[in-house]
Amino acid sequence: MARQRPDPIVYQQFQIGLKHLFGGYQLCVICFVILALICLNLSGNVFWVCLTDGLSSLKWIHFAILLVFAATIILGFFLARRAGEAVGNLSVLELEQVARCRVLIAFLSFPGEKDTKLISDLISGSVPRGKLTNLQFREKFSGGWRMLLEAIAYHLNENRLEKVVILPSTKTFEEVDQLKALYSAISDDSVKIIPAGDLSGNSTWVNGVNYEKATELRNCLHDVYNQLRKEGYMTEDIIVDITSGQKVCSSVATAMSLAAGRQFQYISTHDYKVKTFNISYQPDAY
Repeated sequence: MARQRPDPIVYQQFQIGLKHLFGGYQLCVICFVILALICLNLSGNVFWVCLTDGLSSLKWIHFAILLVFAATIILGFFLARRAGEAVGNLSVLELEQVARCRVLIAFLSFPGEKDTKLISDLISGSVPRGKLTNLQFREKFSGGWRMLLEAIAYHLNENRLEKVVILPSTKTFEEVDQLKALYSAISDDSVKIIPAGDLSGNSTWVNGVNYEKATELRNCLHDVYNQLRKEGYMTEDIIVDITSGQKVCSSVATAMSLAAGRQFQYISTHDYKVKTFNISYQPDAY
C-alpha cells in the first residue's frame, strides 16, 4: 500500500503553531530550545546534589549552571514577548498583465432571473447564438453568471485554457449541467467545464459545497489543487477566481492563495476587467 503524503495544510498549521510558541524558527530560537533543554537537565542534577548533600557541597560550577538556567528563563520570556509583538509581513503584487492560465477555478452563483430566459433560448437555439469571446455578446448578460463568463472569456484569448473547475454550492450544484449546456452553445473550443466533485474523485463534493462553512471550502479547494498537481499542472497554471460565491468563499480562496506562487483573480464590478493578485504573507517579521 502506497504511503499517503501528509496533508500540507496540517504541516503548515504545525509550523504556525511552532512560531506562536517560540516566535519563529530562526537560529536564535533553535539555540534557545537546545540551551533550555541542556540547562533543565543540568539544573536537575544541581538540585539533586543540593537535596542529598546539602548546600555546603555545591561548588562554583553548580552556581554557574544555576546562573545560566536563570538567564535562559529570562531569555525565554524575552522571546515570548517578541513573538506576541511580531507584525506580519504582507507582500502584495498586483499584476498589470494577467497571465492566461490553463486551469481556472471558480465558484458558481445562480444565473439570476434577468438571464434565465436568455440562457434557455441560447441553449435551445431559438435565438441567434453569439460567441463568448465577443464583448458585445457578453454584455447581454446582467445576472450572476456575467462575471463567470467574463472570467472564462479572458483566458480563452490565448488558447491556453483547458479546464474550468466549478465549485458549486449545495444550492447551485444542479445548475452545473445548465452551465455546461450554455458553454457548449456559445463556445466552440475544447475547454471542459468540470464540477469539483468529478475532478477530485471525492464523492463528498458531488452535491456541492456549503458556502458558509470555511472548513468544507478549504477541504474542497485542497482536493482540487491536489488532483490538478497529480495531473501535471504547475502552480502558475492555475488561477482561482474569487468574484462569485459568498464572502466566505472569497476569504478561504484568498487565504489558500497565499501559498508561494499561487494567484487569484477578481472581476471588477465597474468595468468588468480582470485583476490578478499574487499575495504572500510571512506570519512573523523577524
